[in-house]
Amino acid sequence: MAENKPPLPPQGRLPRLSRLMSELMELGSDARAVRLEQIRTEEPLLADELTGLLAQLETVRSRSFLDGTAFPGDATLSGRRFGNYTLIRPIGQGGMSTVWLAERSDGSFEGRVAVKLLNLALMVHAGTERFRREGNLLARLAHPHIAHLIDAGVETDGQPYLVLEYVAGDPIDRWCEQRHLDVASRVRLFLDVLEAVGHAHNNLVLHRDLKPSNILVTPDGQVKLLDFGVATLLEAMESPVPPSELTRSEGRVFTPAFAAPEQILGDSVSTATDVYSLGVLLYQLLSGRHPTSGQSQTPVEVLRRVIDTDPVRLSDAAAGSPEGAAPQAPRPKVVEALRGDLDNIVGKALKKDAAERYPTSAAFAEDLRRYLNDEPVSAHADSFGYRAKKFLRRRRREVALGAAMAATLVIGIASTLWLAHEAMHEREIATKQRARAERALLRSEADAEFTRALLIQIAQSPKPLTYAQILERGERLAMQQTHPNPAQQAATLLILADLHGTFGNDRKALELTEQALTWATKAADAGLMAMVGCIRAEAVASLGDPSRGAQLAIEAQEMAKDDQQAQVRCWQQRALIAMTAKDGAEMLKSAQQALAALDQVANPSATTRALVISDVASAYRLLGQGDAADVAYGQAIDALRKVDKADSLEASTIWNNWGANADMTGQDALAVERYLRGVKDVAQLLGDDAVGGAVLNNLARKLARLNRLDEAWSFSDQALQRFIDTGSSDRLIALAELAKSEVKLAQGHIEDAQTRLNAAWRRLAARGATIQSPVPALLLQQARIDRAAGKPNAALEAIEEIERRRRAANTTLPPSSEHYRLFERAGVQLELGRLALAEADAREALSIARRLQGTLPASSFTGSTLLTLSRIKKAQGDASAARDTAREAETQLKATLGTNHPQTLEAARLAKA
Repeated sequence: MAENKPPLPPQGRLPRLSRLMSELMELGSDARAVRLEQIRTEEPLLADELTGLLAQLETVRSRSFLDGTAFPGDATLSGRRFGNYTLIRPIGQGGMSTVWLAERSDGSFEGRVAVKLLNLALMVHAGTERFRREGNLLARLAHPHIAHLIDAGVETDGQPYLVLEYVAGDPIDRWCEQRHLDVASRVRLFLDVLEAVGHAHNNLVLHRDLKPSNILVTPDGQVKLLDFGVATLLEAMESPVPPSELTRSEGRVFTPAFAAPEQILGDSVSTATDVYSLGVLLYQLLSGRHPTSGQSQTPVEVLRRVIDTDPVRLSDAAAGSPEGAAPQAPRPKVVEALRGDLDNIVGKALKKDAAERYPTSAAFAEDLRRYLNDEPVSAHADSFGYRAKKFLRRRRREVALGAAMAATLVIGIASTLWLAHEAMHEREIATKQRARAERALLRSEADAEFTRALLIQIAQSPKPLTYAQILERGERLAMQQTHPNPAQQAATLLILADLHGTFGNDRKALELTEQALTWATKAADAGLMAMVGCIRAEAVASLGDPSRGAQLAIEAQEMAKDDQQAQVRCWQQRALIAMTAKDGAEMLKSAQQALAALDQVANPSATTRALVISDVASAYRLLGQGDAADVAYGQAIDALRKVDKADSLEASTIWNNWGANADMTGQDALAVERYLRGVKDVAQLLGDDAVGGAVLNNLARKLARLNRLDEAWSFSDQALQRFIDTGSSDRLIALAELAKSEVKLAQGHIEDAQTRLNAAWRRLAARGATIQSPVPALLLQQARIDRAAGKPNAALEAIEEIERRRRAANTTLPPSSEHYRLFERAGVQLELGRLALAEADAREALSIARRLQGTLPASSFTGSTLLTLSRIKKAQGDASAARDTAREAETQLKATLGTNHPQTLEAARLAKA
């Protein structure tokens, strides 16, 4: 029986997938089937991907996507009437339909239209249903840059048809070349395309086949987006109903050269999928080349290069690179225009990982507009020099005049400067203090003004608003201001970003902080820029890149060394980034620095102090110092009680973290109690929909540990849905899938547990998981599944993979993770009959469990480890030691898991044996 190994990370999986695909394509059908079975016995998950790619390639070939064959048309249909329109001649052919030029024939008015007919070969349910859905999707859309739906129907012979706006124009790439448009003109034209795609996305429609032939430009320069034949509804993708055969087949239909990596790999698609195709299109419009494909590549090579070949930088492609020359001799001005911002913008749109691209076409368009206006773009790493260069470029004339005036005045003011030096030095401190006070007042006024306006909106609503709706209205309110004060706008967006981040929507938090950073820069408020930058850095870390987040936070903090409020906030965010990276020492250092900076702030916030103390407690927890963490969490809650905030959102965050500490020390019932307290606080304040996915997921995993499986499954369902609804990171969604896997395994459903675990791995594979959370937990769950399936060797391999990845990352595991690793390995070694190795692991795990337990009277981790040690002693034939160890295990487990828990009952049996 094949062993399901954890999937390789992308850096190992994609090249291997590519090599095997090339190998299979060179074999005959019989030899290919034999080789595929060989791969399946070793790596079934990889074999499934290869099977899907081969099937997809056959679909591509059968539909002639790559053959370039022209459709001659069926002349017998010329003159036939469909509804009120008469066909004139065929004007296009696709994989599933034919498009005819037609004219109105009922005398109502004159005009030409395009009539789209489903090919006879597809006149089956799936084909007809797809055609009908295209009509329904188009009916949602009404935009000047989208060819609109005029009519639709079915003829008496069963032939369905769509009547569309007829567009007389050329594909966008040909239109640009014929008119020799410069770079800026091409970008402006492309913005019309982004506007049309954005309208589709706002109506929950993904196009999924964006390419030059589907984007025409009329002679007067009007862009028209065509062909929604393989489009899909975002709301359908999120439906809990299993996908139909139609949906599954549609998911594998695309034009390879313009497809995103996730389409080729069969992963889920999103608005970022269309962004990738748009990135390919813009790359071609500006450089004249495709970002990954050459001119003489096989279909397999096209697919392979989309997956694992990074594009040549845009400006280098336009200049001609070692891989081939550009279509025409490069023009220095064109290459110079592409270098820098456009390199970065297009590069971001073409990221292999969907999470690293622009999340929407609107975000893509915003950066392009900034490029055209010589403003800083989000795709560029922020630096003072970069922003200064942008300012100088926008203000050439003013800067030149200023320089001339300065040169004239230098001689006259030189002597005055010396006399004024002492007086200026004395004023400097007072001036800085006053400026800081004014900025703080402005931020406070922004908070009050925004809160007042939002409260009015809530009060005027005819029905109660959910937390998500309140945030949505808040964002709309912020964006509707005609001439906002930059500092106030930045502060308002910062509030919204902070709230989104608090409840797990890190992608939205990142988007809002990037907007806030632009406004803070305009306000020239270094303190505000630092705070925004640090919150932005924490969002980057939460989305899967803690090392990059840590670096961004350090850079942001440097902007405002003398602003203690900004320093407090940045140290707080750096503590959270360290927590994401599971670096307890760095988290403790950052949290203690935040406390020190808070002592320098006039009238410091009691709520902020409580949260910083909670961060100190969490650092102790990461370091395995449960007793110290317990004391600090209690101090944080007491600090909130003193200012009547014991039931606040801040308190709910602390209760959740305090629950995690009880979790780590093996106090299972206490952990559930604290998690539920955090849930109650949020639900009472903001409603059930505002409860964060993290606390729900923590509850699910701890209830599964207590064998309360129905409750655990319910909470894991809620957690997964909450993470998806709030656009949370792949890491958090993987944790939710892990919780569901743990529940399924506890229920005895081994295959379902493996399916859920594979879903968690797919989430992490997109960002190249190494050893960061939750990789060790996923590998340990794989080991448990393998043990349950009777495959101890496979289980041992999964456990050893944790140590291999830890060494490769040159890091250490938190004490709780190391305990789990040794505990599980002891169990596997026992099953394999390696009793001495099993006892050594069990005793080392027991040492860590007792250290985590500290002065607490009982711990489920200590009890579980003692139970394993009792089994080992029994297998060694030492019945007396087995009974004594089991009695101690029973005492520990009864106090933490309960009298009727399966582990407690087993310990009781061994104690009496």
